[in-house]
Amino acid sequence: MAARKPKKSASSLVHEWAKVVCGEANEQLQKASPAMRVEEIATEVALRVETRVRSLIQTAHRRRVGRRGEKLSVEDINGALESRGEPSLLRGSAGSRELDLKKLPSSSSPPREPSLALHWLSVDGNQPETAENDLEPMPREHELYVRKVTETIKGGESDERKLVFRSLRTADGLAGVAPALIKFCTDETRRKRSEGTLRNVVAALRALVLNRRARVELLLHDVLPAVLTCVVAKKLNSEVVREEAARCVADICEEFGDKYATLRPRVAKTLADALADDKPMGTRYGAIVGITALGPLAVATLLIPDAAALADKLQTKDHADARACSFALLQAILLYADHAAAASPKPTTMMIRRAA
Repeated sequence: MAARKPKKSASSLVHEWAKVVCGEANEQLQKASPAMRVEEIATEVALRVETRVRSLIQTAHRRRVGRRGEKLSVEDINGALESRGEPSLLRGSAGSRELDLKKLPSSSSPPREPSLALHWLSVDGNQPETAENDLEPMPREHELYVRKVTETIKGGESDERKLVFRSLRTADGLAGVAPALIKFCTDETRRKRSEGTLRNVVAALRALVLNRRARVELLLHDVLPAVLTCVVAKKLNSEVVREEAARCVADICEEFGDKYATLRPRVAKTLADALADDKPMGTRYGAIVGITALGPLAVATLLIPDAAALADKLQTKDHADARACSFALLQAILLYADHAAAASPKPTTMMIRRAA
């Protein structure tokens, strides 16, 4: 009769692994009492098994993090075993679950996993235009106010414009609508609208600058370039718009020049560069009226040293723009002369006697 093969209670792989575990615990088991209970032996073996399994999972987890995977894979487990000098055990995975394409559109989408992202709330007082920085909608009354102002600036009656400019200059609570109004005005200056529209836009900006409750200070990086463009623009055939913009620039320097030390020097440099010989006459006219609006000290620094040479060059050109520049230069010189005469000491009786 043939001998029966011994019945295996577990796979040879598990048996070999169990022998390794029991071999490591053999030293402690020999020191234990011969009457040690089976429960205590099982507890000791369980602790060993848990320690090895935990260490193996932690090593596999570090490999998953290193490859930036979302779940543990067969390769992670085998890599952890190979790093310990043990043979790999797993040969493959079950694979992805098959999906029915007909049922997929009607099924609910899985929830998005929570994630973190960084973005700038503001940069130098300017809020970047990102989805995370979406502005809250304005109240209904603010929307109506902005719509009325913009419509009046584009083509309202004279009396309506005066009321709007007065409101922009004196009304309270304009801090909430000032960003929208300034954005509208700066966009209009870029589009090179008609003379009447540009003049109204500059007048509206000037009214907002003079209204301290509108808090235009945080929006100067948008207001000043737009107004300076109207002063020294190359393609602008309107002396009235340049003069109104020059007064607005002077008001900005008057209101905020003490708070920002570089404001006046930057404006002065822009106007001085616009006086160069290669600039068109319209740009030079804007520079002259802009410097004049800044006051007699600016005239003394930027215009008087080169006034004679500039006047000689303007006399050689016989057209309307050159005559306008000459007249503006004359007005600037008269302003400086009046200031110098007022600043000089008046002769007294004692000075007259000494002169005699």
